[in-house]
Amino acid sequence: MGFREKLAYRSPAGEWYGVSVHGQGRVTALDLSDNDLTGRIPVNSAS
Repeated sequence: MGFREKLAYRSPAGEWYGVSVHGQGRVTALDLSDNDLTGRIPVNSAS
């Protein structure tokens, strides 16, 4: 398994595939449903 779209971690999060941010750049939503991912996101990833 792997990402269909690679994330460019050095670019701003608003430019990442499937990531939405508000005006100040804070992540507000993730939509990675088309990225062949399975499993759960660890709880500590939310902080």
